[in-house]
Amino acid sequence: CDVPPRLPSAELKEQYHGISTFPYNSVVEYVCRPGYMKNVNTQNVLVCGRNNRWHGSKEMCLPKLCAYPGEPANGRLLLAGRFIFGSAVNFACNTGYRLVGNSQIQCVIKNGVVTWDRDVPTCEPIPCSPPPEIANG
Repeated sequence: CDVPPRLPSAELKEQYHGISTFPYNSVVEYVCRPGYMKNVNTQNVLVCGRNNRWHGSKEMCLPKLCAYPGEPANGRLLLAGRFIFGSAVNFACNTGYRLVGNSQIQCVIKNGVVTWDRDVPTCEPIPCSPPPEIANG
């Protein structure tokens, strides 16, 4: 087999770097990239099989999850779903309020931990304009 495939969620263990061909039945191990965790339902290996093709699950690592970010008072979270590493969520304010801060935050890695890249924005009331002058008032 040729060099094993590069996977978005896992990388080949260092001991296999620099090897360009692998004999039939060779087993190579992968480790999860930062932001991913081992999928307990699969093995973290690929095997050189028939027709010189690598066999095994490409889903050996799954994205880690960020905690629920919360919602701003007088606002809401849009596109709520699974808060997986790499995903983004958007916020909007209720009518009569304006957004202060970023309308979007992303699930990223900071200091080896999966977390949100920014604080949740706030929603502040939109002030009314002064009332118009009243003639003879």
